[in-house]
Amino acid sequence: MSFDTESDTPSSFDVEIEYATESHLEQVFTMGSGNYQIKASGAGTDRIRFKSHSVGQVIRVNY
Repeated sequence: MSFDTESDTPSSFDVEIEYATESHLEQVFTMGSGNYQIKASGAGTDRIRFKSHSVGQVIRVNY
């Protein structure tokens, strides 16, 4: 998946990704804009959330 800001005033942002593996929920923390590849075959609901380092951002996610 990739996540990029589309804001007029771009800023870096924190990214928290949570996804199901075969045995547990995996949590990953990274910074955006950027991308991350999920390699898992678990069943469940994936989750992603963002926190801007300055002003609010409009984030585009391609999954």
